[in-house]
Amino acid sequence: DKTIELGGIVTGPNGPQVAAVIAFPVDRARWVNFGLLPAIFDVTRSASSGAYRLDRLVEGDYYLIAVDSSKRDAWVEARFLAAAVSLATRVSLKWGAKQTVNLSLASVAIK
Repeated sequence: DKTIELGGIVTGPNGPQVAAVIAFPVDRARWVNFGLLPAIFDVTRSASSGAYRLDRLVEGDYYLIAVDSSKRDAWVEARFLAAAVSLATRVSLKWGAKQTVNLSLASVAIK
């Protein structure tokens, strides 16, 4: 019956920012062959106020990153996730927890 509530504010150079917020598992082995609707990934778009909310994740350890909205679907590429790790915020989520994580807009470069 318990859920996980995760949200916060995304800021950019000029304050609150519209962005794609991506949550992905810390375990790199889970970045491939994850199926059609994986509960270990979640993506949302922040509002013009910068506010975002993720509500599909299961308990576990994740990276969170806010990127330009055009990168909303980049999470399906393991190369993107590998490049994002150094810029991402790590969080540990537990069932029933309510967590606030504010993020800064990041620019992920795939090499």
